[in-house]
Amino acid sequence: MKTQNYLKSVNRTISFPTEEARNERETFRQRIEDLSDQAIEIGTRLQALALLTLPLAGPPVENGIDFYAEVRRFEVALIRRAMKYTKGSQIEAARLLKMKNTTLSSKIKVLRITLGANKRFS
Repeated sequence: MKTQNYLKSVNRTISFPTEEARNERETFRQRIEDLSDQAIEIGTRLQALALLTLPLAGPPVENGIDFYAEVRRFEVALIRRAMKYTKGSQIEAARLLKMKNTTLSSKIKVLRITLGANKRFS
């Protein structure tokens, strides 16, 4: 009799999760995973946005500006920043800059872009 009473009390205290409880846990886990994925996506977009918001500081317009030299300066600064952010990965930098990897590679060579100590990216 004592054994039966003990088993009944154990069965009352140890309850196995119902199907509904398991479904709620799975739904909760899925929501957490979805939120995590969304946070990563938002972070990536914010980093790309920060990358593309370079200041437009340049020489005063009153004395005239060499347009092509300024475009080159801007391209170099933007590519250097993207390469630094991606730790030298041209594929990732090209993705951030929304250009083909071959285009980025060509610009790095033509513009002779380096990352300090005369280290070329390509």
